Amino acid sequence: MQNVSFSYGDKKILNNFSASFPVNSLNVLAAPSGSGKTTLLDILAGLSRPLKGSVMVDEIDLKDIDLQWWRGILGYVPQELELLHQSIRLNISVGINVSNDLTINNALGRVGLSEFVTSLEDGLDTVVGEKGKRLSGGQRQRIIIARALVHSPKILLLDEPTSSLDYESAYHIIDLLKNLSSSLTIIVASHDKKLIDKADHVFLLDKAG
Repeated sequence: MQNVSFSYGDKKILNNFSASFPVNSLNVLAAPSGSGKTTLLDILAGLSRPLKGSVMVDEIDLKDIDLQWWRGILGYVPQELELLHQSIRLNISVGINVSNDLTINNALGRVGLSEFVTSLEDGLDTVVGEKGKRLSGGQRQRIIIARALVHSPKILLLDEPTSSLDYESAYHIIDLLKNLSSSLTIIVASHDKKLIDKADHVFLLDKAG
């Protein structure tokens, strides 16, 4: 990201923000709420375009890249994403053309849920309950991350993935993200100090952008 600026009307969100995210690393956009972290993720995902500046992917401007291809190599976990009152299988494969359970099980393995799901009487057919209430907070978040990983992205974007978790669950999610970063480029918007301490690179924003 090179000198990226963004505004909503007269409200300036980002002002000349620059950052570089190396391949296979854990990167944290660290700042309080309202400082532009989510906007940065949206710009990286191609959901919004900067008013000024550029987003470069291997020296190619994102505006010159096929967005369908770009989003195909991204996994995105927004902050408010909730589970459906459906099976674990459907929650992971929803909206994605997954041809077999092996792909789903591989994603579950990557987030450390294989043994848990295998131990359930109905396995992948287990219904998680409304908003996933039959699962713990950490299990819900792992399934949501598995959904983002099921199509084997190269880049994973997450918005405040530990904000609704207790200390222990948050610790395990942070440890998971650190382990995943050995094979994924991970960019996280968060003000969680535990996650910031684990990051390979931290980028600070303030409310002025």
